[in-house]
Amino acid sequence: MVMIDLKKKLTACLLASALLCAGTQAYSAGTVSRSQTYGNWRSFQICFLEGCYGRATVTVSEYGFNFFSVDYTRDGKFSIGYFSVGLSNSALQSWGNANEDLITVQLRVDYNPIIKLVVPRSLIRNENALFYDLSNAGITLLNQLKTGNTLRMRSTVNGTDADLSFSLHGATNALNRAKRIASELPPEADYGYNPYFDEPKSQKPRGREQSKQQEEFF
Repeated sequence: MVMIDLKKKLTACLLASALLCAGTQAYSAGTVSRSQTYGNWRSFQICFLEGCYGRATVTVSEYGFNFFSVDYTRDGKFSIGYFSVGLSNSALQSWGNANEDLITVQLRVDYNPIIKLVVPRSLIRNENALFYDLSNAGITLLNQLKTGNTLRMRSTVNGTDADLSFSLHGATNALNRAKRIASELPPEADYGYNPYFDEPKSQKPRGREQSKQQEEFF
């Protein structure tokens, strides 16, 4: 199964955290639209210069700025991630010069079998945030999110366990809507599409540049 690129997921970290905290619709990193809340979850369309996605994320957690999200692309690919935003200075300093490591994570929805993974954990220094790429949990976890009540996550770092839990109330509707939003995106919303160099992906004719000073693009 092909997942959404990790680098693009990291780019979205600050925007996603700001959405949860402030409910604002636009940010320098991208634009959020079509937002709708279902229980403790929210789904919306999120667009960056590189492309657009449908996203579902838990909006209520007992852990402040820590949250869980699923992103979909137009062709049905998805990625799963966990964000921890607002790290302390001491936590940042503990990383030294490193920006990524591997840790053990266990995921469990209700009493379903435990999904145990070794996952990359990435530090986004300019946002004081950590991102855990959980995409290898795959369709098994995704299906369980739609039928369960609570997602529990245990991460083990240097022999120390940290347990988190997230309500799945509203997850089914939010995930289904995020996937539907992504499927409705125009082909030009795909990551990497450049209208000035790539072949058009639709039959709709493009308008002429408003400015006649074409040299500005070079």
